[in-house]
Amino acid sequence: SEGIFPMVAYLSKINLKDTVALKNENEELKKVIVNIFPGIEKGKKYVFFQAYNEIPNGKTPVNHYGFALVSSGQ
Repeated sequence: SEGIFPMVAYLSKINLKDTVALKNENEELKKVIVNIFPGIEKGKKYVFFQAYNEIPNGKTPVNHYGFALVSSGQ
């Protein structure tokens, strides 16, 4: 009922157990993502992010760590 939200999956060299370092990396990514994908947050309540240490192949489950950008939607 709240719509569809973008998901940005990205490859990180930071260990997924180091959540403090991942959060810092993600905060930097949030600053530039609007330049990489202009308008990604427009009209959306959230933009979700998933950090991976390896690229998923679609067959084998891969661990990831997730974040959300809460957007004003404007």
